[in-house]
Amino acid sequence: MFNRKTAASVALIGALMLTPMISACTGNNTSAEQRQTVDLPKEFPEDFPLVEGKIVAADKLGDKGWAATVVVKDAAAQDSALADLKDKGFTEHGSNESDPQKRTYSLGNGTLSVTVVLTQADNEFLVDYSFAPVAR
Repeated sequence: MFNRKTAASVALIGALMLTPMISACTGNNTSAEQRQTVDLPKEFPEDFPLVEGKIVAADKLGDKGWAATVVVKDAAAQDSALADLKDKGFTEHGSNESDPQKRTYSLGNGTLSVTVVLTQADNEFLVDYSFAPVAR
């Protein structure tokens, strides 16, 4: 039987499996100045708290999940992305901070499970989100 911790763990494992795919989408050799800003799809949840910055990718994951990548100005802006989620009621379930240039966090609010990957490469600061409804 699934409980919330099991569901969160399954979501984290799934999200971590997606992280290399998301990073591959954003990890090309294109600088922030060359990246094109994209519009969020009209179905993208309006109430999801994306950090302020340049949205360079936004895609649907499966039937109900979403991914978005935002280029921000610095590490402080990355940290504010995480703080914004916590301010909106998300609780951190786990993290991997072993590499300061690629930090991964798993959060949830009972309704959504979110993975946030904060990366720094080629003088760019990226915030990669992937989120989906919590499986019940």
